[in-house]
Amino acid sequence: MGYYKLTFPRDADVEVICKTLRLIGGIEHAALNHYGQLTSDPNDPLWAQQWQGIKQQFREAWDITRGSSTILVGVMDSGLDIDHPDISPNKHPSLSWDFVDGDSDPSEEPPSNHGTRVGGLISARPNNGIGLAEYAGGWATTQGCQIVGLRVGGYDSETGEDQITQERAAYAILHARDNGIKVVNMSFAFYGLADNDLPTFQAAVNAANGIVVMVAASGNGVKNDDSVNPSLSLPAPARWNGVIAVGAARYGATLPEELRWIGSNYTTVDNALSVVASVGEAGVSPYTLQTTQTGDTYSTIGRTSGAAPQVAALAALILSVNNSLTPAQVKSIIESTAEKIGSSYTYTYGRAPEVGYGRINAYKALTYTLKSYGGTISANITIPSGELWTLSSGITWTFTGNYKLRVEGTLVANSVTFQGSGYPGSWFGIEFYNAPWNQSLGYCVIKDATYALNSITSGLLP
Repeated sequence: MGYYKLTFPRDADVEVICKTLRLIGGIEHAALNHYGQLTSDPNDPLWAQQWQGIKQQFREAWDITRGSSTILVGVMDSGLDIDHPDISPNKHPSLSWDFVDGDSDPSEEPPSNHGTRVGGLISARPNNGIGLAEYAGGWATTQGCQIVGLRVGGYDSETGEDQITQERAAYAILHARDNGIKVVNMSFAFYGLADNDLPTFQAAVNAANGIVVMVAASGNGVKNDDSVNPSLSLPAPARWNGVIAVGAARYGATLPEELRWIGSNYTTVDNALSVVASVGEAGVSPYTLQTTQTGDTYSTIGRTSGAAPQVAALAALILSVNNSLTPAQVKSIIESTAEKIGSSYTYTYGRAPEVGYGRINAYKALTYTLKSYGGTISANITIPSGELWTLSSGITWTFTGNYKLRVEGTLVANSVTFQGSGYPGSWFGIEFYNAPWNQSLGYCVIKDATYALNSITSGLLP
């Protein structure tokens, strides 16, 4: 294939030049030399130790979205250091609240640091040259999902643990529901209490059901002691309707395969456990979860407290792609795209008691969202060679900038709308690059594109 590469002055109208060249006889095609995106590693120093981000394909998911600032995520916990340098770029300016002291400062009080470690897993800013790269935190100078600190407990000197009260938890859930907070994370559990012991909190969860995506840790044993009894139901709030219950998976040098972490609660009584997320083997480097800590420092976290915020971050990314999804749809997407782990587990209708529907996969969840529901896209999207993407009829893909859908695999779409920002040339279009011949676009609408369909080398549409 012969071609010429032409260079023009910066002020040249290259779009007009390309259209003119295509009218000249003997010129088969003329197109701009667009830049693509590579799946790149962020420049944060601790990224090399964040093995779970790679294993759960958050890195690939970032090629679809890195989190939208229109999506708010609440962290219900012992507090949150919203001024930590890796968290503050994504903090919401006004919605954080301390339900213990009754003020707008959700900061943890020493020696508590549980909430800041949990929150860092959601929103520590990737590619800003410091600390960590977490999952819904944006990229470099671009804001990700906004984080809201909701302090509902603190350190209890008598027990030596952080304690949560149901009254504060109830107020926080209603605060989230009433203020547009789309996702809340609850890395805590009320061990050994029946539903009638928690009427206020359960009523609040019921009131937020269908409005807020609620994510909760399944808990660490019967009494936070890692001694699991599967004949019992999960502790509240993980067992309640409308809540995504998250367990922990482990993986490391001493393990032949990824399995349930030994202290992660599961139950054979019902189907409450939704999924698990990777937390590794505590104390076995590098299989520990790196995260933020109070005092502008960094630490590690594990167990189910470290698993839940990874799922909350994934929920926020899903909503960043399509913010019209209901909490039930978000839960279904996360469950249906989870990967099966543990060869000894028995999966019935897709789920096993020990790990629910499996271990989360962020890339699969986001591509499933686009294929099934459509959404808003702020990146170049590629259908890789060898993959078949079948889009649901009637959905819409909206590209917010001069991005493109690049097809290297196979695209099947019927009655799908592909559009830009409402004016001609606001996105590139669909590019078939060395794609096979069996593409199918029936009754689709492609508008606002510079090139509706663009074919390179052998991937010509019939």
